[in-house]
Amino acid sequence: MSRSALRVALAAMPWSPYNRPSIQLGALKAFLEQADSRIRATCLHPYLAAARDIGPGRYQAIARHLWVSEALFAGVAYPEKRSESLTLAQRLWRRTGLPARELAWVASRLAESFNQWFARVPWQEYDLVGLSVCFNQLLASLATARRLKKEYPGLPIVFGGSALAPDMTEALAHHAGIDFCICGEGELPLLRLCRFLLQGENEIRPPAEKQTARSEPPRLAASPAVPAKTCQLPHLDHLPVPDYGDYFAELKQVFGPSAFIPVLPVELSRGCWWRRCVFCNLNRQWRGYRAKSGERMARELTVLAQRHRCLDFAFADNALPRRPRERLFHRLANTAQDYRFFAELRATDAKSFPRLARGGLARVQVGIEALSNSLLARLGKGTTVLANVYAMKQAVEAGIVLEGNLILEFPGTSQAEINETLAAINLLMPYPPLAPATFFLGADSPVAREPRRFGIRAVHAHPHLRRLLPFSLPFGVLAYRGDRTRQQRLWRPVREALTAWQQAHRQRGGRCGLTWRAADSFLVIRQQRPDGSVLYHRLTSASARIYRRLASPTPLAKLCAAFPRFPASELRGFLDELARKGCVFRQDDTYLALATHDKGESI
Repeated sequence: MSRSALRVALAAMPWSPYNRPSIQLGALKAFLEQADSRIRATCLHPYLAAARDIGPGRYQAIARHLWVSEALFAGVAYPEKRSESLTLAQRLWRRTGLPARELAWVASRLAESFNQWFARVPWQEYDLVGLSVCFNQLLASLATARRLKKEYPGLPIVFGGSALAPDMTEALAHHAGIDFCICGEGELPLLRLCRFLLQGENEIRPPAEKQTARSEPPRLAASPAVPAKTCQLPHLDHLPVPDYGDYFAELKQVFGPSAFIPVLPVELSRGCWWRRCVFCNLNRQWRGYRAKSGERMARELTVLAQRHRCLDFAFADNALPRRPRERLFHRLANTAQDYRFFAELRATDAKSFPRLARGGLARVQVGIEALSNSLLARLGKGTTVLANVYAMKQAVEAGIVLEGNLILEFPGTSQAEINETLAAINLLMPYPPLAPATFFLGADSPVAREPRRFGIRAVHAHPHLRRLLPFSLPFGVLAYRGDRTRQQRLWRPVREALTAWQQAHRQRGGRCGLTWRAADSFLVIRQQRPDGSVLYHRLTSASARIYRRLASPTPLAKLCAAFPRFPASELRGFLDELARKGCVFRQDDTYLALATHDKGESI
């Protein structure tokens, strides 16, 4: 029998960032209600209460650790796993150097917070519950689904999100009672599911041999009745502005009227225009790369800022698309809006950093990943060490906080590549440090698809899953056998160097340790060494002009053309001497000045 209306509850569980609404929920709510007036969606954000109950700082710290955060909800989903999962969480947390004793209290408090939230929601008023399963949200989502199936067995549940892959759906149906799974972009499949439930339309069906939706959920993005090409929106400009109203109402209820001002997530594109990083599996569900226009994005920012009185935004894009972002930030630079943005960019975008900063870019995640050219090539980054160094310098020059990682223990790394990495770190000590990121094998990444190409002998399910789940489930992180012990030994000096880099940066008060100032005929470089001592280098006349010419990577041949009275051998000798002093970076016959312009720091 058809219905006149459909009430949908959309929930994002811990460990979503507590200081921002869920863009997944906000986008789906706005799309559903615009597309069909019979659908009313309510977004639920229990991660707000969880952050309040265990403390926002502790919440953020735990959210950064996949297995620890998942383990803390395993006991809520499966009480028989409570002791085993907590032991795992404590063991992994102890490796970070943080006290593990408090995790027992955290697990207990999270369970209490979850029970209180679940009891407050009027589930009987809803006709469908959707759970967004992205980073570190699987066990908390399973806990919700299992409780719903126990107390409201007739209420259909749909799982979706970036962590959900097609091979997971069968296990989720048989062992967790999930009715529907959306694998890939959610708007159109979820709309079809809602209309199916509203009218009994036979739009969404499991394959012919699987006719029972309860026992074999349709993969909504892969069902024969819903071809893949119809499951994605062809034009992102047609999307409505995300609806974050429910988040702000819940924020006020949980944290009170004096709550923090959130960061609003936005998206300029979907998918990844590069798609060649061999370790990445973030885009295995997208079919085609699409972007909004810069003009459309500017209008959306205006609506969101005025609606919620917020000025800080975080782009959810894998990497901002070049043409739309240039138009957007050029437009923003010529307005009176004091917006501030976080975004992910490639190192090859470094030249645009000053322009983007003028438009409000304040923090940037750059996929540095490696400081060895041969390792960068194997990772599929399409960049060089010189490009990475230039990106780090440009960020400092533009006043942008750069967040970058080094992937440690990548299979097959050689001693020569470790030596190259350590040499680069030594030169980069004056800059803000990179963070260590131990390699993990992502399911369906190029490395997982061709493991032997990377020296991996065998791939299997991660052993941590046995401690968290009472059944087997294909998961986004895999275990493998290869040269892991050797890689741990090889990378130990790099870990130590990164720790020393972070300590040196803290001792400098977060300032760059290599700067220059100039007058008409000379230039002075100030170099603060890791031990705190300071050296000064004075360059005069042509030497100063040559150094300033190296503001961006410059081939020796181009430098010779600009300074024809100096033989190439003399120029090379001068630059190599500056490289030995740590003032210049050299890659083959291309040079880059490492010192950044001192724009007013005190003496």
